[in-house]
Amino acid sequence: EAPIFKDKCSFVVAGRRTYADAFLVFSKKKELKESQAYFYDLNAKLNYTISDKDRLFLSGYFGRDVFGFQNLFGNNWGNATGTLRWNHLFSKKLFSNTTLIFSDFYYGLNINFFGTGFTFNSGVRDFSLKSDYSYFLSPRVKLRFGYNGILHRFNPGQFQPDGKSSSYTSLELQKKYAFENAFYLANEHKINENLSLEYGLRYSFFDRIGSDTVYTYSNNFEKVLDTLAYGPGQLVKHFGGFEPRVAATIMLGSKQSLKLSYNRMRQYLHLASNSTASFPWDIWIPSGTYVKPQIADQVAAGIFRNFNQNKIEASVEVYYKWMQNQIDFKNGAELLLNPTLETELLIGKGWAYGAEFFVKKNYGKLTGWVGYTLAWVRRQIPGINNGEVYSAKNDRRHDVSIVLMYDITKRFDFAATWVYFTGNATTFPRHKTELNGFSVPVYSGRNQDRMPDFHRLDLAANIKLNKNLKSRLQSSLNISLYNAYGRRNAFSIEFREDADNPGQVKVVKTYLFRWVPSVTWNFNF
Repeated sequence: EAPIFKDKCSFVVAGRRTYADAFLVFSKKKELKESQAYFYDLNAKLNYTISDKDRLFLSGYFGRDVFGFQNLFGNNWGNATGTLRWNHLFSKKLFSNTTLIFSDFYYGLNINFFGTGFTFNSGVRDFSLKSDYSYFLSPRVKLRFGYNGILHRFNPGQFQPDGKSSSYTSLELQKKYAFENAFYLANEHKINENLSLEYGLRYSFFDRIGSDTVYTYSNNFEKVLDTLAYGPGQLVKHFGGFEPRVAATIMLGSKQSLKLSYNRMRQYLHLASNSTASFPWDIWIPSGTYVKPQIADQVAAGIFRNFNQNKIEASVEVYYKWMQNQIDFKNGAELLLNPTLETELLIGKGWAYGAEFFVKKNYGKLTGWVGYTLAWVRRQIPGINNGEVYSAKNDRRHDVSIVLMYDITKRFDFAATWVYFTGNATTFPRHKTELNGFSVPVYSGRNQDRMPDFHRLDLAANIKLNKNLKSRLQSSLNISLYNAYGRRNAFSIEFREDADNPGQVKVVKTYLFRWVPSVTWNFNF
């Protein structure tokens, strides 16, 4: 981080890469020595002052996660983004931000067995324009309004065999396009010293456009009856609707407040997954002929109170959200490279509700906070679990975080973070049966099981290396340890036949890293 032209232009560049894979060479197992596991990213930002009324910001991000097991299996995913923002001051009461955004999400998979294999890739690419305005009508009223438009391009999947002798054939699904728009008007209104309101209305709409191919099916999607072809830019399906929101802050004395809120949200892109691991080969599905937008209504209420002359903050919040048009997959659904993916979907409703508790200490040598969330995420979709209510994949009953920071001296401080949360809901086989000479697993109901609970402790120490804290050259050292007590948190769970006991199945847990040490040297001049 440094200036380019004094009081005119400056820049920030930040990059990092993990080197966990460098330690795999010390493993006694050959398959680990030939494996990969790392990520890297790069951030850059340029700030330029054009005039007293105009400023320009240019920023970019690029990152990748890479995971590979020998030369047999590989997976990598990441994002690339670029943002250009122009801030303009019309007057002391009115200013605007106009932003152009490009983003590209990519995920890929490569498999190679017995000298033959294939690569698969998919992703979502967006081009966005945002125009946001803020107008101060009075010291008590702040008006915000604007527009947001996004052109989506979806790559559902591209399959490419490796080598001329491969037994596979190339396949690429048709790319899909959509245009998403929204206009909004919102107001922050301080009625008096004891009551503040935030209210607004947003109208969003979503157009699926060509080129595209839409199939017409018989009942229950059993058979394709006809095909409709749409040319470039031709409207396939239109959705839209209002999204109201209102929030109130009521002061109950000088140390306590009550907050109430309601808002409606529409989501036109759907993320559907049936994986028990954290690999991002989930499927992004745009709303269209057979998939309606998700609609969520949420109400929330919270009590906030400060103690001991505002040295301690505490809050309790409760919320309830009910959702329409929730999607999930049929049992045994074919996901990758499926041009008729809508035939694998089931649609229903959902709920999310819970309570959040928070306490923070702001003074003294020892500071920190404790947060706890008790939550439920439920779904009810005909065709899954006989139509009974079941837990969504992201249903997480308990979530705890404890953060402590201790200033030992002016030059040395210490920090510790402990996190715990309930394992995600998943589906494990209960037993197996024989079918046509093959051993077939028999599963319980959808998401009736749980991944093991996750918890870890992170430790960090910061040391200021300068004895003279007023020196122009300042530097500090940060030493940290991720997962200090070496918890083997499960990345995935699988069931294998025990080679030593044929006919018996054993449960195998995969975890990635136990300890991750880190050393950072910070300096400025």
